[in-house]
Amino acid sequence: LPAWDILNMSNERFVQRITEMAGSIGSHENVYVSLDIDVCDPAYAPGTGTPETGGLSPFHVLHVIRALKGKRIVGADVV
Repeated sequence: LPAWDILNMSNERFVQRITEMAGSIGSHENVYVSLDIDVCDPAYAPGTGTPETGGLSPFHVLHVIRALKGKRIVGADVV
C-alpha cells in the first residue's frame, strides 16, 4: 500500500486492509519482515537519511507489525 493511500484511509479501514493482506499469508509460509525507517514521517524518525514529510506514524507501523501475529516470522530487520 502506498503511504499516501494509507494516510487517506480511516484508521479502521487501514487496520482492516492490513489484516486482509496478512491473512493471505499461509501459516506454512516463511515470512521475513524488513522495515525501512524511511517510510516513517520524520517527526517520528528524525534521524532517517532521506526524510519524507507525510510518512507513516507509529500507529500505522505498529498495526502492520501486529497484523503479522501468529505468522511464521523467520527473521526481521530495520533499515
